[in-house]
Amino acid sequence: MNRQPKEASSFHNEEEQIAKTLFIVACSAGKSAQHEADTKWVDCIRQEKHSRFQEFASLRGELLEFYSAIKSEKVAEDVYVGFKYQNPLRWKKAWKVNAGLPSSGVSRAIFRYTGKLYCEFEQEVLHGLANGTLNNVLIISALHGPTLPSDYLPFYDLTMGDIWSDKTKLKDKWPCWVREQAGNNLKTFLNTFEEIYIMVGNEYKPTAMAIKEIMPIVRRCRVAQPCGSQSNREWGRELNGYLLTLIKLKRNFWDASIKKALRETEFHE
Repeated sequence: MNRQPKEASSFHNEEEQIAKTLFIVACSAGKSAQHEADTKWVDCIRQEKHSRFQEFASLRGELLEFYSAIKSEKVAEDVYVGFKYQNPLRWKKAWKVNAGLPSSGVSRAIFRYTGKLYCEFEQEVLHGLANGTLNNVLIISALHGPTLPSDYLPFYDLTMGDIWSDKTKLKDKWPCWVREQAGNNLKTFLNTFEEIYIMVGNEYKPTAMAIKEIMPIVRRCRVAQPCGSQSNREWGRELNGYLLTLIKLKRNFWDASIKKALRETEFHE
Protein backbone atom coordinates (compact mmCIF):
# COMPACT_ATOMS: atom_id res chain seq x y z
CA MET A 1 0.00 0.00 0.00
CA ASN A 2 1.36 3.42 -0.94
CA ARG A 3 1.54 5.86 1.95
CA GLN A 4 2.03 9.57 1.77
CA PRO A 5 4.54 10.56 4.47
CA LYS A 6 3.35 13.20 6.87
CA GLU A 7 4.71 16.61 5.88
CA ALA A 8 7.96 17.16 7.71
CA SER A 9 7.89 20.93 7.32
CA SER A 10 5.42 21.09 10.22
CA PHE A 11 8.37 20.53 12.54
CA HIS A 12 10.69 23.22 11.19
CA ASN A 13 10.82 25.32 8.07
CA GLU A 14 14.49 24.56 7.54
CA GLU A 15 15.17 20.94 6.66
CA GLU A 16 18.65 21.14 8.14
CA GLN A 17 17.13 21.52 11.61
CA ILE A 18 15.78 17.97 11.45
CA ALA A 19 19.37 16.70 11.42
CA LYS A 20 19.97 18.53 14.71
CA THR A 21 16.95 16.91 16.36
CA LEU A 22 17.06 13.72 18.42
CA PHE A 23 13.87 11.68 18.16
CA ILE A 24 13.23 9.46 21.18
CA VAL A 25 10.84 6.52 20.80
CA ALA A 26 9.96 3.50 22.91
CA CYS A 27 10.56 -0.15 22.17
CA SER A 28 7.45 -2.17 21.32
CA ALA A 29 5.65 -5.14 22.84
CA GLY A 30 5.52 -6.64 19.36
CA LYS A 31 8.81 -8.30 18.47
CA SER A 32 10.11 -10.56 15.74
CA ALA A 33 11.45 -13.87 17.01
CA GLN A 34 13.74 -14.13 13.97
CA HIS A 35 17.49 -13.64 14.44
CA GLU A 36 19.83 -11.95 11.99
CA ALA A 37 22.77 -13.83 13.51
CA ASP A 38 23.29 -16.85 15.76
CA THR A 39 25.74 -14.87 17.86
CA LYS A 40 24.48 -14.94 21.42
CA TRP A 41 23.34 -11.66 22.95
CA VAL A 42 25.34 -12.43 26.08
CA ASP A 43 28.46 -12.20 23.90
CA CYS A 44 27.37 -8.87 22.35
CA ILE A 45 26.67 -6.94 25.54
CA ARG A 46 30.28 -5.77 26.00
CA GLN A 47 31.03 -5.19 22.32
CA GLU A 48 30.55 -1.53 21.39
CA LYS A 49 30.04 -2.29 17.71
CA HIS A 50 26.99 -4.40 18.64
CA SER A 51 25.81 -2.61 21.78
CA ARG A 52 26.49 1.12 22.02
CA PHE A 53 26.69 3.12 25.21
CA GLN A 54 28.93 0.64 27.00
CA GLU A 55 28.50 2.44 30.33
CA PHE A 56 25.33 0.34 30.66
CA ALA A 57 26.99 -2.99 29.79
CA SER A 58 27.23 -4.27 33.37
CA LEU A 59 23.63 -3.29 34.08
CA ARG A 60 22.44 -5.06 30.94
CA GLY A 61 24.25 -8.15 32.17
CA GLU A 62 22.49 -7.89 35.54
CA LEU A 63 19.11 -7.59 33.83
CA LEU A 64 19.89 -10.66 31.74
CA GLU A 65 20.88 -12.68 34.81
CA PHE A 66 17.89 -11.64 36.92
CA TYR A 67 15.13 -12.22 34.37
CA SER A 68 16.58 -15.42 32.94
CA ALA A 69 17.07 -16.99 36.39
CA ILE A 70 13.46 -16.83 37.65
CA LYS A 71 12.53 -20.38 38.62
CA SER A 72 9.07 -20.34 40.19
CA GLU A 73 5.67 -19.44 38.80
CA LYS A 74 4.91 -17.33 41.87
CA VAL A 75 7.98 -15.15 41.36
CA ALA A 76 7.33 -14.86 37.63
CA GLU A 77 3.73 -13.77 38.22
CA ASP A 78 4.88 -11.15 40.74
CA VAL A 79 7.62 -9.83 38.44
CA TYR A 80 5.89 -9.67 35.07
CA VAL A 81 3.03 -7.34 35.94
CA GLY A 82 3.27 -5.06 32.89
CA PHE A 83 0.16 -5.20 30.68
CA LYS A 84 -1.51 -7.27 33.39
CA TYR A 85 -4.94 -5.76 32.81
CA GLN A 86 -4.77 -6.18 29.05
CA ASN A 87 -3.37 -9.70 29.26
CA PRO A 88 -3.55 -11.39 32.70
CA LEU A 89 -1.55 -14.40 31.46
CA ARG A 90 1.22 -12.43 29.77
CA TRP A 91 3.57 -13.33 32.64
CA LYS A 92 3.69 -16.95 31.48
CA LYS A 93 4.95 -16.01 28.02
CA ALA A 94 7.42 -13.47 29.41
CA TRP A 95 8.79 -16.01 31.88
CA LYS A 96 9.32 -18.60 29.15
CA VAL A 97 10.82 -16.16 26.63
CA ASN A 98 13.24 -14.52 29.08
CA ALA A 99 14.44 -17.87 30.40
CA GLY A 100 16.05 -18.22 26.98
CA LEU A 101 17.96 -14.92 27.12
CA PRO A 102 21.40 -16.52 27.73
CA SER A 103 21.12 -18.53 24.51
CA SER A 104 19.17 -16.06 22.38
CA GLY A 105 20.49 -15.01 19.01
CA VAL A 106 20.42 -11.35 17.98
CA SER A 107 18.78 -8.95 15.57
CA ARG A 108 19.18 -5.23 15.13
CA ALA A 109 16.66 -3.27 17.18
CA ILE A 110 14.98 -1.73 14.15
CA PHE A 111 14.21 -5.24 12.87
CA ARG A 112 13.48 -6.75 16.30
CA TYR A 113 10.63 -4.36 17.07
CA THR A 114 7.45 -4.82 15.05
CA GLY A 115 4.94 -2.59 16.88
CA LYS A 116 2.64 -0.02 15.30
CA LEU A 117 5.22 2.78 15.28
CA TYR A 118 7.83 0.61 13.56
CA CYS A 119 5.40 -0.72 10.97
CA GLU A 120 5.04 2.81 9.57
CA PHE A 121 8.68 3.05 8.48
CA GLU A 122 9.31 2.68 4.77
CA GLN A 123 12.08 0.43 3.52
CA GLU A 124 14.45 3.29 2.79
CA VAL A 125 14.06 4.50 6.36
CA LEU A 126 14.50 1.01 7.84
CA HIS A 127 17.68 0.54 5.82
CA GLY A 128 19.07 3.91 6.92
CA LEU A 129 18.35 3.19 10.60
CA ALA A 130 19.79 -0.32 10.40
CA ASN A 131 23.12 0.73 8.88
CA GLY A 132 23.49 3.92 10.91
CA THR A 133 23.13 6.36 8.02
CA LEU A 134 20.22 7.82 9.94
CA ASN A 135 21.61 8.40 13.42
CA ASN A 136 19.17 10.72 15.16
CA VAL A 137 16.74 8.15 16.59
CA LEU A 138 17.15 6.77 20.10
CA ILE A 139 15.04 3.88 21.37
CA ILE A 140 14.29 3.34 25.05
CA SER A 141 14.29 -0.38 25.85
CA ALA A 142 13.17 -1.87 29.16
CA LEU A 143 15.97 -4.44 28.81
CA HIS A 144 18.73 -2.52 27.01
CA GLY A 145 18.08 1.07 28.09
CA PRO A 146 19.20 3.78 25.62
CA THR A 147 19.42 1.90 22.33
CA LEU A 148 20.35 2.77 18.78
CA PRO A 149 18.27 1.19 15.99
CA SER A 150 21.47 -0.57 14.83
CA ASP A 151 22.18 -2.16 18.24
CA TYR A 152 21.80 -5.93 18.45
CA LEU A 153 19.10 -7.26 20.78
CA PRO A 154 17.85 -10.71 21.83
CA PHE A 155 14.29 -11.94 21.58
CA TYR A 156 12.77 -10.92 24.90
CA ASP A 157 9.56 -9.89 26.65
CA LEU A 158 9.98 -7.06 29.15
CA THR A 159 8.17 -3.78 29.76
CA MET A 160 8.70 -0.72 31.93
CA GLY A 161 5.78 -1.94 34.02
CA ASP A 162 7.66 -5.07 35.11
CA ILE A 163 9.40 -5.41 38.45
CA TRP A 164 13.15 -5.29 39.19
CA SER A 165 14.93 -7.28 41.91
CA ASP A 166 14.30 -4.55 44.52
CA LYS A 167 10.50 -4.69 43.93
CA THR A 168 10.58 -1.39 42.00
CA LYS A 169 9.09 -1.04 38.53
CA LEU A 170 11.55 -0.59 35.68
CA LYS A 171 9.84 2.68 34.74
CA ASP A 172 11.15 4.06 38.05
CA LYS A 173 14.57 2.40 37.80
CA TRP A 174 15.68 3.42 34.32
CA PRO A 175 15.50 7.21 34.89
CA CYS A 176 17.81 6.77 37.91
CA TRP A 177 20.15 4.46 36.01
CA VAL A 178 20.38 6.96 33.14
CA ARG A 179 21.25 9.82 35.48
CA GLU A 180 23.72 7.76 37.52
CA GLN A 181 25.46 5.70 34.84
CA ALA A 182 25.40 7.77 31.66
CA GLY A 183 29.01 8.33 30.66
CA ASN A 184 31.02 9.82 27.81
CA ASN A 185 29.61 7.44 25.20
CA LEU A 186 26.00 8.54 25.62
CA LYS A 187 26.81 12.17 26.41
CA THR A 188 29.03 12.49 23.32
CA PHE A 189 26.22 11.11 21.19
CA LEU A 190 23.69 13.50 22.75
CA ASN A 191 26.05 16.44 22.24
CA THR A 192 25.49 16.26 18.48
CA PHE A 193 21.87 17.41 18.85
CA GLU A 194 20.29 20.73 19.79
CA GLU A 195 16.64 19.73 19.90
CA ILE A 196 14.70 16.76 21.17
CA TYR A 197 11.35 15.31 20.15
CA ILE A 198 9.92 12.74 22.57
CA MET A 199 7.44 10.24 21.11
CA VAL A 200 6.74 7.81 23.96
CA GLY A 201 3.92 6.75 26.27
CA ASN A 202 3.67 7.51 29.97
CA GLU A 203 5.75 4.56 31.21
CA TYR A 204 8.71 5.55 29.04
CA LYS A 205 8.44 9.32 29.47
CA PRO A 206 10.42 9.52 32.78
CA THR A 207 13.41 7.83 31.13
CA ALA A 208 13.10 10.11 28.09
CA MET A 209 13.11 13.16 30.36
CA ALA A 210 16.16 11.81 32.21
CA ILE A 211 17.95 11.61 28.86
CA LYS A 212 16.92 15.19 28.15
CA GLU A 213 18.38 16.27 31.50
CA ILE A 214 21.86 15.00 30.61
CA MET A 215 21.89 16.51 27.10
CA PRO A 216 24.56 19.26 27.03
CA ILE A 217 22.45 21.51 24.78
CA VAL A 218 18.66 21.56 24.47
CA ARG A 219 17.41 24.59 22.57
CA ARG A 220 13.94 23.11 22.22
CA CYS A 221 12.09 20.10 23.63
CA ARG A 222 8.90 18.87 22.05
CA VAL A 223 6.71 16.10 23.51
CA ALA A 224 4.26 14.35 21.19
CA GLN A 225 0.70 14.39 22.47
CA PRO A 226 -1.06 11.03 22.72
CA CYS A 227 -4.03 10.39 20.46
CA GLY A 228 -5.57 7.27 21.96
CA SER A 229 -4.91 3.78 20.66
CA GLN A 230 -3.49 5.16 17.41
CA SER A 231 -0.72 7.21 19.06
CA ASN A 232 2.14 4.93 18.07
CA ARG A 233 0.90 4.60 14.51
CA GLU A 234 0.55 8.38 14.15
CA TRP A 235 3.97 8.98 15.68
CA GLY A 236 5.47 6.40 13.34
CA ARG A 237 4.00 8.13 10.29
CA GLU A 238 5.24 11.48 11.50
CA LEU A 239 8.74 10.21 12.23
CA ASN A 240 8.86 8.38 8.90
CA GLY A 241 8.19 11.71 7.17
CA TYR A 242 10.97 13.47 9.05
CA LEU A 243 13.45 10.72 8.28
CA LEU A 244 12.54 10.67 4.58
CA THR A 245 13.23 14.40 4.55
CA LEU A 246 16.60 13.79 6.18
CA ILE A 247 17.46 11.11 3.62
CA LYS A 248 16.67 13.59 0.85
CA LEU A 249 18.83 16.22 2.53
CA LYS A 250 21.77 13.82 2.84
CA ARG A 251 21.38 12.70 -0.77
CA ASN A 252 21.37 16.31 -2.00
CA PHE A 253 24.48 17.01 0.07
CA TRP A 254 26.37 14.07 -1.39
CA ASP A 255 25.23 14.89 -4.93
CA ALA A 256 26.50 18.45 -4.47
CA SER A 257 29.80 17.18 -3.05
CA ILE A 258 30.32 14.81 -5.98
CA LYS A 259 29.54 17.54 -8.52
CA LYS A 260 31.96 19.89 -6.78
CA ALA A 261 34.70 17.25 -6.79
CA LEU A 262 34.13 16.60 -10.51
CA ARG A 263 34.33 20.31 -11.32
CA GLU A 264 37.58 20.63 -9.37
CA THR A 265 39.01 17.60 -11.21
CA GLU A 266 38.07 19.09 -14.58
CA PHE A 267 39.60 22.43 -13.59
CA HIS A 268 42.93 20.88 -12.65
CA GLU A 269 43.02 18.84 -15.85
